[in-house]
Amino acid sequence: LRGTKPEIRSAEAYALVGGSTEPQSIVAHASEATVQAKKLLLEAQLLCKWGNIFKDTGLQANAKSKADEGLERVAEIMQLAKRYSLDRQVVEDSYEVKWSLYLVKDSLNDAIRTCQELVRLYPDTTLADRAFMEIGKARSAEKTPESRNHAINVFQSIVRLPNSPLKAEAQFRIGETIEDSIRDGAAKSRRKPDYSPAMLAYRTCAETYPSSSYAGESFKKVIDYYIAMRDYARAEETLERVFQDYLDAPWLDEMLLKWGVVCHRQGKKEEAKEKFGRILAEYPGGQPAAKAATFLKKLEQ
Repeated sequence: LRGTKPEIRSAEAYALVGGSTEPQSIVAHASEATVQAKKLLLEAQLLCKWGNIFKDTGLQANAKSKADEGLERVAEIMQLAKRYSLDRQVVEDSYEVKWSLYLVKDSLNDAIRTCQELVRLYPDTTLADRAFMEIGKARSAEKTPESRNHAINVFQSIVRLPNSPLKAEAQFRIGETIEDSIRDGAAKSRRKPDYSPAMLAYRTCAETYPSSSYAGESFKKVIDYYIAMRDYARAEETLERVFQDYLDAPWLDEMLLKWGVVCHRQGKKEEAKEKFGRILAEYPGGQPAAKAATFLKKLEQ
């Protein structure tokens, strides 16, 4: 990079010489606590990956066995942490792999307790929110009323964290979980579902976290709800606010498409054509543009 002539480079390294030349053996017998903890952590992480592979292929007994092996490694790290001053990153990563191993075993309560332990130990940690998100999704996927209520509580715990970057997603997942619960409950009772509590959660997401990608997803949910309820006035009111407050949002082409549909449903043919034409002019090439072209063609016919 600095020319055509050779340059000398030098470096120093420490070699730990033991009875065996195997690197794994050298690390395993290292007296330095942090080195030993890192070795155990790596083994626990690999066992977790191994366990997830077994779990994904339906081999639950094998998955549990690997998870238990991994938890044994983590327990050894925790013992080292009690006796020595380990690097914080090693300790945090150990908690992270611990709750991941519990998730391999589907031991959700143990995973949650592990997250809470980490938060108590390091209140400013940025790892617990990711774990809570995994746990919340897992609980929501169980599709029982109890598990969904538990999932909502877990998502709310993320929203309450002071500095989590996952707050917007957590709030969106609350709306999603409430919506799923209402849909399933209505199907069982054969009654018309009332999605208004879910829409409140989505609107909270959009208004509280306007710069997140979940703001657009939330507004789409709310507007689709108003369209389904034939409440076109509120749908249009929401769309007008979106275009006032989110001038640079990447999802405005989808909002324009919905606005065109709302205008069409109200019999405002020219306004609908204007919205669809605007999509083609300002946002060509995307999926909303293709739909807008189809709608325009039908309107002109």
